[in-house]
Amino acid sequence: MAAMEGGGTLSEVYQSARKLLLRARDGIERLERLESSVSGGGGGLDSPELSFAIKKDISQIHSLCADMDRLWRSIPAKSQRDLWKRKVEQVAEEADSLKDSLDKYSMRNQRRMLEAKERAELLGRANGESAHVLRIFDEEAQAMQSVRNSSRMLQESFATGTAILSKYAEQRERLKKAQRKALDVLNTVGLSNSVLRLIERRNRVDRWINLNKLVEKKFMMVEAGGLVEQRKVMMNVRHVNNKVRYVNKTIKKYRSCKKIKDHHQVVPRVSKALQELYVSCRQVFKGPGTVPPASDVNKLCTILDKMKPEDVGLSRNLEFFKAGAVKGTPRVTYTTIFQCDEFSLCIFFLPATAVIPLHNHPGMTVFSKLLLGKMHIKSYDWVDPEDSMPPSQLRLAKLKADGVFAAPCNTSVLYPTTGGNIHQFTAITPCAVLDVLGPPYSIEDDRDCSYYKDIPCSAFSNGDTIVSEEQRDYFGWLEEIEVPENSRMDRIDYLGPQIIETGY
Repeated sequence: MAAMEGGGTLSEVYQSARKLLLRARDGIERLERLESSVSGGGGGLDSPELSFAIKKDISQIHSLCADMDRLWRSIPAKSQRDLWKRKVEQVAEEADSLKDSLDKYSMRNQRRMLEAKERAELLGRANGESAHVLRIFDEEAQAMQSVRNSSRMLQESFATGTAILSKYAEQRERLKKAQRKALDVLNTVGLSNSVLRLIERRNRVDRWINLNKLVEKKFMMVEAGGLVEQRKVMMNVRHVNNKVRYVNKTIKKYRSCKKIKDHHQVVPRVSKALQELYVSCRQVFKGPGTVPPASDVNKLCTILDKMKPEDVGLSRNLEFFKAGAVKGTPRVTYTTIFQCDEFSLCIFFLPATAVIPLHNHPGMTVFSKLLLGKMHIKSYDWVDPEDSMPPSQLRLAKLKADGVFAAPCNTSVLYPTTGGNIHQFTAITPCAVLDVLGPPYSIEDDRDCSYYKDIPCSAFSNGDTIVSEEQRDYFGWLEEIEVPENSRMDRIDYLGPQIIETGY
């Protein structure tokens, strides 16, 4: 840190200045107590040793402030430099205040000594009339001293109030700057004031509908998440592997009936987190052949890590995510939230034991966020990404991940040649995975998906590649295969919270 680079000496000088301030302040308070104790007496009080010591301490403090002013200017970090600047200015102001108090005390002491001298001269003229005059003079002097003390207290109170008001003014300016920065951030991510008001208004409409139209509540949940209790709706359907798919048909039927009954349209909900993800993807992904920089990757990961199932209309209470909801051979279902040439947002629904076979992502950067459930993920990267061997031949790959992940967990990121570009998902419990692909698959742009089977490294040997016995568990041979049967998926329409599309 910048403060540490030059802050060792600066910190020591600052501590020394603070000690001298405390000692000088204590000396001033002692002088004022002695002054108050003799304010009603006839003689003055002078403490030259204590006054000299205080003056010496204040001079040393000013000298230290000059040294600290030179040191804080050499600190490279602006935040640390501003902090030390405020500290040095505060010490200098306190030293000036103590010097003013000492000067005022010296002036008062000189006046007292002069008054005492004059009083002594008058007392030398001892007669009845002079004694009466002296008593009057002494009472008047005491009254003047009391007025001066009151005036000094009022001045100190005024100075304290001025300092407090200046602090309030500084805080007000900082709050204004924070507000402007917050508005700039919201405008940067595309959430203007009008959009925020639209989001709040639509949320209020949703709550009103939930309270006043309880009959339509279950159907609104279907539109929000694309899943309902299919058993109750479709008792006559035997093939229940694709529940989400059949529910989609039921929704269409319900919609047609709804149009006949009335023309009421439910205002689509807007998810703030989903909208922020969409706007950030617009800014991050620049098209094929590009990989987002680390700062943009961290930005998207931060947004995805905070996302919840409700942000895309899902809930762990839906029938699909309950144990035993799907019978027979499990089959994966997916829905597309948004897709363009630069990126796509998709959700994959995996019943328990369902598998997305080992596949690659050519030239793509993919963010995967496990929203619900528990799954096993296994991923590889090519040892030699530039190797152009025929698809039928074995290629050596390094194991990147081989473990179980449960929601909620951090977002995983894979790149065109690193991060586990070739991976396989196996659902342990019903799962929902939100994927951000940039760019998406495209046969026309030579980004078609290829499937592989992995073979233990010890099963074959290659004279050109040497893998030690200790490292064989971390490598494997991959062989490209035809599209497997369990890779086929069912597509459904996305009926969750909508995205407000914006320009670049």
